[in-house]
Amino acid sequence: LRDRGMGAVLPVTTGAAAAYAEQRARGGSLDMALESAGNEFGGKFGDGKDRHVQYLYGSSVGFGDLTAAEPLADERTWFDDPTASVCCHADCGNRCWQRRSRGVRDGE
Repeated sequence: LRDRGMGAVLPVTTGAAAAYAEQRARGGSLDMALESAGNEFGGKFGDGKDRHVQYLYGSSVGFGDLTAAEPLADERTWFDDPTASVCCHADCGNRCWQRRSRGVRDGE
């Protein structure tokens, strides 16, 4: 995640990432989580309307633009999400947060 972020803007938006992570944390399927994230991104006040997101990705950015990125070689085995998208990175953050909330530190 760090390597990808050092080379380019990560395809992560707050609302869509939170919707995805929440759906997955509740046991939702990949399809349910992607749909939830897409709905959040494309909603009337969704991430796609955010001026900062539009500055980075253009005014016509869609959720599919963010989920289109191919995973890096070491990211392919992280999750069952076939993209290196907002969703995969949100799930990574969600899992890290869950580990830390249980007192598990990096490297354990």
